[in-house]
Amino acid sequence: MNRPLRRVSFGIGEERFAEGLHVCHIYNDDADRSAVRARFLQRGLEDGDKGLCLCDTDQPDEVLAEMVALGLDPELASERLVAASAAESYCPTGVFSPDTLLSALKAMVATSRAEGFSGLRITGDMAWIHRRGVTVEQVMDYELKVRQYIDGIPCTAVCEYDARRFDGATLLDILSVHPAIFVHGQLVWNPYYTDPHEFITRFNARKH
Repeated sequence: MNRPLRRVSFGIGEERFAEGLHVCHIYNDDADRSAVRARFLQRGLEDGDKGLCLCDTDQPDEVLAEMVALGLDPELASERLVAASAAESYCPTGVFSPDTLLSALKAMVATSRAEGFSGLRITGDMAWIHRRGVTVEQVMDYELKVRQYIDGIPCTAVCEYDARRFDGATLLDILSVHPAIFVHGQLVWNPYYTDPHEFITRFNARKH
């Protein structure tokens, strides 16, 4: 990772953001989610990143076809983008383990750099957690560890949460650990973001 970090585009507007940004996209419209995902990944592929799209509510080939229809370059996608099942990727052993997943993420970042890519871009549909019996505590543990790991490295991630599938309290917790969010298709700094150490102290206090 020994190189200056870039300022990267998310495919929306002219503003660029430092690599290592951990973004939350809470949506209640599938078309909005698809458009944001396609622009984010397309711009990353154009900038020399490797892309990883973790799908859940649709099959990977369906998601790729949809993004191509929305403007994703099929040639770039075939060379630089991997689409896979979110549930299988997040739970390779069948059980969700934040530490195991973080180790896999570290390996993916290292591999993308070794392959000559500028960085790694990830989108992950989190709808799968309802089917795997994952607790809110496990989700927050994972989100906090990812946030702390990717800060300052060439990996940019968007976590996708369908507001129709999660309760308000859980969504507020999820918002609290992402420095930036998508709102109506625009990327903005998150006014609800909380320092990770402060958040975990408050979160644990609520559970006792």
